[in-house]
Amino acid sequence: MRTRTLLAPIVVGLLATAALAAEPKVYFAPQDDFQKALVKEILSAKTSVDIALYSFQPTSKEKDANYKSRKKRGEITPMDAIREAVKKKVKVRVVLNHAHIDVNNRRAATALIEAGAKVYTVSG
Repeated sequence: MRTRTLLAPIVVGLLATAALAAEPKVYFAPQDDFQKALVKEILSAKTSVDIALYSFQPTSKEKDANYKSRKKRGEITPMDAIREAVKKKVKVRVVLNHAHIDVNNRRAATALIEAGAKVYTVSG
């Protein structure tokens, strides 16, 4: 069983493949293009994806005329990648910081739930 664990507090993103006991991958945004790495990891998930984010913008390119070719190249948004993972029956769980009080994260939580992800919130 292959599990992906993704953590992205404000500037630092930590990607680890728990089930494979691989070394964690660390990304620094914006230098390491964290968004592209996040999309790649989500799209490659086979059974589950666990993501922890300080903040999240649920933008989408799904209605773009070139969406299918963008998806093949991995040039979609993390929100679109989450939708694609859910379509493949990948279990997606997202932890958002302050989603109960932060208006932007509350909107993100709603969009993620509508996309089929399970969303958990933490404060602090």
